Amino acid sequence: MRWYARQLGFAQDEDFWGIVGLLHDIDFEMYPEEHCIKAPELLREGGVGEEMIHAICSHAYGMHVDIKPEHTMEKVLFATDELTGLIWAAALMRPSLSTQDMELKSLKKKYKSKGFAAGCSRDVIEKGAEMLGWPLDELLQKTLDAMKDCETKVLKESALWQDMKKESRAARRGDWKTEPMPDQHETFFLDRSFTDNEMDALRRGNIPQAMEDKWFWYMEGSTFWAHRSWTGYCIYKIEFKADNHHVVTVNRNPEQYKCTSVEEDIESLNKLLDQWICNSRPASRR
Repeated sequence: MRWYARQLGFAQDEDFWGIVGLLHDIDFEMYPEEHCIKAPELLREGGVGEEMIHAICSHAYGMHVDIKPEHTMEKVLFATDELTGLIWAAALMRPSLSTQDMELKSLKKKYKSKGFAAGCSRDVIEKGAEMLGWPLDELLQKTLDAMKDCETKVLKESALWQDMKKESRAARRGDWKTEPMPDQHETFFLDRSFTDNEMDALRRGNIPQAMEDKWFWYMEGSTFWAHRSWTGYCIYKIEFKADNHHVVTVNRNPEQYKCTSVEEDIESLNKLLDQWICNSRPASRR
């Protein structure tokens, strides 16, 4: 999706296109029969705006919802959703296990074989090409080029996640895309004690491994940062104090975080901290 944004003259919106591509199947694993029906609820829960929700859900037009793709980006997502699955299936049949040495001629041969990747709807792909006003060959070639462009990065990042799971090293700021705490914020105190083991769990942080991982968090010194994984928005900053009178800064930008009550934030933050401590992976003993 990022490649398409650059190629089609929407480079300024590349991040938006990329996030839509990342989140487009957010409800599929848990609710396959309600695909793009449950998505709005999950996305709003994560602070995602209505424009992005429309874009994500439009890729199921005519299958699960009646939200028609209108924007170029929405049409690209609709057209390529099934096609990328077919292209990757074709790549895995090659000795290289890669798209890098695949040519259009080879892809078309697989495309025309109705028994190959039969779950990838040719009707949807062709309808998508029609929406975009492109010949089918143009859609195939562009999407193949897009996958070649990102394949190495995707595989590298997947490998990094696997390495981190093996090493159990602490999460770091650069492990995820993050936004700074906005100028619109509020400060309050959190009075709570933590055991050494609980602080160790928080120091290990969390790098999202799946769509349902809604938070990325890490520590720098005695400062804890919590970001929404889908948007990168910084929601909480906690400065841990030895006297257990911790200083919390909370996001108050209404476009990024809806809560405006300190009492609700204290309750929510305590629940989140309990959850994060409980779910944190064991520390490496190597």
